[in-house]
Amino acid sequence: RRFGENGSLGAEDSRHSDARDGSYGIAHASKNKKSGKNNLGFYEIRRRRNRVLAELRKDGRAGVVAAGGKRPQGPSFVAGIAVGCAVGLILLLVARVYESCEVTSATSGYFDRASCAAVTSIAPALRFPLLVGVHVVGYGALVRAWGETKVNAGFIFQAKRGTELPATGAALSGALGMCVWTSFAIALTQIARVEEAEITEKTLEEDTINAFSSIKEPLTLRRTHYAAGVAFLATTLLFVAPLPKAWKRTGKLLHKYELRYPPDSTRRFFLRALFDGVAAPFKRVKMMDFFLMDQIVSQTTALRDWVLVMLLMLGVAEAGARKHAPLIAVTPFWLRFLQTVRRFRDDGHKVHLVNAGKYLSALIAVCFGLRVWYATREVMDHKNELRSKTFADDTAFLAFVAANPEPNGPTFEMRASFVAFQAIATVYGAAWDFFMDWSVVSLVKQTSDESEEVITGAEGRTMSTLALPSASKKVSTLALPYGYRLRWLERRTMMKSRWKYGLAVATNLILRHFWIVAAVPDAREGMALGAEAWVTVVALVEVLRRCAWSYFRVENEHATNCGMFRATLEVPLPFHDGELTDDEEDAAGPSTKEKAAAPDDAVAFGRAERIPTKRRVSLG
Repeated sequence: RRFGENGSLGAEDSRHSDARDGSYGIAHASKNKKSGKNNLGFYEIRRRRNRVLAELRKDGRAGVVAAGGKRPQGPSFVAGIAVGCAVGLILLLVARVYESCEVTSATSGYFDRASCAAVTSIAPALRFPLLVGVHVVGYGALVRAWGETKVNAGFIFQAKRGTELPATGAALSGALGMCVWTSFAIALTQIARVEEAEITEKTLEEDTINAFSSIKEPLTLRRTHYAAGVAFLATTLLFVAPLPKAWKRTGKLLHKYELRYPPDSTRRFFLRALFDGVAAPFKRVKMMDFFLMDQIVSQTTALRDWVLVMLLMLGVAEAGARKHAPLIAVTPFWLRFLQTVRRFRDDGHKVHLVNAGKYLSALIAVCFGLRVWYATREVMDHKNELRSKTFADDTAFLAFVAANPEPNGPTFEMRASFVAFQAIATVYGAAWDFFMDWSVVSLVKQTSDESEEVITGAEGRTMSTLALPSASKKVSTLALPYGYRLRWLERRTMMKSRWKYGLAVATNLILRHFWIVAAVPDAREGMALGAEAWVTVVALVEVLRRCAWSYFRVENEHATNCGMFRATLEVPLPFHDGELTDDEEDAAGPSTKEKAAAPDDAVAFGRAERIPTKRRVSLG
């Protein structure tokens, strides 16, 4: 009503617009008179639109937020409650585990199998959904950080409108998943305690009847493992599987009352990206495909636990399941290796082969680590077999030892090869992060004509374009032999504080050593609660490191197009209409540069960023 009954601003605003538009309005005045219409200039339309949006912001209508403010991110209050409940339930689960195992000291908790056999046996079932939930909550923090620093992650991932998961939506999804699964886990601990008591009572009765029995069967909680598998399938159906598209009314009802997180559109987008990542050799690789597979690389512990739970649910013996489940650790590295090879086939850039070498070295390190683990496990299984078997006399014991000699275990060559390839893969991965994925360090070479040749800088090709002299920007430089130089953070950054990049580099360099520990199981895993706790901590640290890595990877993709998934450096800004303009500047009228711009220029609308003018890198 303030702007008139017909929704127009009034005649006086039209008179003021000619004076504000200056020569631009005069140039179009004769054309408007000839056409018989009062056509407004582009800048006048934009100014009026901003005035309407300013009034809507005051009233809080239409979901429009103030300029420079925060866009609605979902049910933040409910998400906060869900995260708090998840933390409380996890602490309650830890208390129940402590109570079940009766841990009184570090020694009894780590070495005594009798007191913690039940909880140790179901530790993988308790752990892997919580790792995934923490990863999803961390992704919510990533979305919030990308929004704060103006990184258009949805455009980078080539996500359709409506499939993006907002920050609070991701936090709510992960927290709800952890709440549901932690409730199941608390019930599983009680089921395991009851079944363990039944097995112990039955074993005592059998030992009373036959004091010299054969080898005792290891503790196998069949009902507990079956319940854990069914609970996992139910949780997956609840939080991952989308509703059929034919159920339109049900989907609309759940969306209206916000009863389903994540939404079905996000679930379909995730499952499609997961399928494309698995089908890497046969389909062209997109940004979301390799990004998702990189997340799965850090979830090797959760993958191993998932395979173990599924095998135990299907009735496979626990010894065989624990022996074969770790082999799943090579799958993520192999798929990422195939993705890089496919990118080389599609793009022809040799730098993809360098990236493939990173995953190949990691794959070899994991294989050597598994070989050491299997050799160590054979020795430990032989010792446990001797402890669990009873003999009539010493002669029977010596005869058994002679017939079943102790395995040799891992040799020095096996351990040395594992350590060597682990070091190579760790250094290789860290160097690729800093030079390519994050582009915080660049390697340049001084040429004869006092310009620089950029050697490293982008995943997808090695930039060898002659650049402008580096005197245009002051950056930290480290001189190397033969005219090479290392430059620190020479690229365009989305965060103003440069020290945060240095902190991220130092943290990533320290925590990168945990990836191999998460991929290769501990030798005492499944035998001691302390080993399971250590594996859980290491896996959690690797998940948090991957979350931090993901922010800088997408931020670098936004700023420099390092992965060459776009034809240009231009990226639409991640805002709705009206969130980019400054009302005070627009009210004062267009600037001289704005008048010189064409009305149909995309940059004038604020929908794209300007390409940095310091350097031009050809895509050929």
